[in-house]
Amino acid sequence: MAISWRNAMSIGVLVIDDDHKEFINLVNAVEAAAASEDYVVVARVASELLKHAVGHFDREETFMAQVGYPDLDPHRRGHKVIIRRLQLLIEAFNSATRIVDKKFSVGELSELLKMWLLDHILKDDLRLKAFAQRPVEMSVASPRRDEPPLTASGGGAGKPRGDDIQYQLPGHLAHLMARLDYVIPQMPAPMSGFDSFESLCEAALLRRVDKVLIFFQRHNPRIVREMPPFFLASPEFAEKFHAAVRRFVLPTILGNRMVRQLSTNVKWMEMDSENFWDQVERHLRGAILSCWATAWDELRLVPAKKADDTIVLQVKDGTKALREMLAPSSPASYDLPRVTNREIAVFKSLLDTQVDWWQDLNQTWQICHDLYEQEKDPRIFQSRAREGALRDNLLRAFGRFPDSWCDFLVLACHRIFPRVSSQFLESFVASIATSDAVRESYLPYTMRYLLLARDHTEMRQREKREEEAFQEEMKNLHDYLTGRRAD
Repeated sequence: MAISWRNAMSIGVLVIDDDHKEFINLVNAVEAAAASEDYVVVARVASELLKHAVGHFDREETFMAQVGYPDLDPHRRGHKVIIRRLQLLIEAFNSATRIVDKKFSVGELSELLKMWLLDHILKDDLRLKAFAQRPVEMSVASPRRDEPPLTASGGGAGKPRGDDIQYQLPGHLAHLMARLDYVIPQMPAPMSGFDSFESLCEAALLRRVDKVLIFFQRHNPRIVREMPPFFLASPEFAEKFHAAVRRFVLPTILGNRMVRQLSTNVKWMEMDSENFWDQVERHLRGAILSCWATAWDELRLVPAKKADDTIVLQVKDGTKALREMLAPSSPASYDLPRVTNREIAVFKSLLDTQVDWWQDLNQTWQICHDLYEQEKDPRIFQSRAREGALRDNLLRAFGRFPDSWCDFLVLACHRIFPRVSSQFLESFVASIATSDAVRESYLPYTMRYLLLARDHTEMRQREKREEEAFQEEMKNLHDYLTGRRAD
């Protein structure tokens, strides 16, 4: 369905409002071309839309700087994220050779454009209304020949048009305009100045592992979850895992003959812990990864036959030591099952010397974030995603990452998004299979969490109260806005 411009979308700055109108025209053009399966036009319009986005963001950021907009930096970061997402989706569409792949890619692109566009215009940029009346000393360069200078539009300085809707809310509803906020840990700067290949290799290996661990450490301090977080989400676990790697894995890697031979050609003094994997040859990367896997496989439980011919899994001394090293300092620190072959497979998956998962994980998460807000927590005039959009996106993530990572991605949503309750988790696992036994084979850690949650009646009752309170707030907001429109 085509998007239409409404005066309520205006922020009162001609250049930015005109940019937003052009965005709507381009998004509608992509939709129309996709509906008629004219993929030549889709490619052309998508390229034009990307160029328009780059120019618009530059003009918008310049205006924000000129009027002293307080949230310029996070706004600028959001612009960079959406540009990169657009680039990746357009590249995926252009590189697709089969019609079915082009259909899928353009569908993803179209969904992103509509959801992001309405969110961008109707939520983030509406906050600029309060700054539209401020004088601007210089105009912003624009590729469009007819672009006017940056001035307030409408009847009089700073006045909205008569048919615009005001977005100031009373105190008890004002928080409903706030964006979802939570803690996203960032990777520290790369380390350099190493005194040996061995010390550089250790730092580079742990940094690559930390890109997965730190990704899962994001959390929402405003959310109460009675049960401890899953182990990958805990900084304490990460510290203990580093120690385990140094004890059980690094000696196998650094003592390997092929690794030692190939490392003689490495100019390690010129490298840091981030660019190491790009600068060493692929044979060395492969040898390190092979040794990493071998070291973890050595800790696997092995089948053994008892006197009565029954088969049991025998725990090695090294595995017992690993269990002790990784045990949480308290039950509330994190939840880690007793380490078995399943956990060892998870540990082994945390390093890939060929693939840096950081960007892919964060891009997948950003889509989860957007879909959550669109489906579960839509703000005023924000485009709503269809029911089940977040669930389906999580399901699509299966196969993109190593086994069990999507399991942890589901739990991360529960840890961060207020309305992804244990009931949402129950509904999600029900979409996987009809029995708990089969569900556990796909989502062992989510099922472990749910088995504990089912006995946690206090948590279920709290979630129910919070959901009822949310629905009541949304009803009050609807009533308030309906009354304002009637006025």
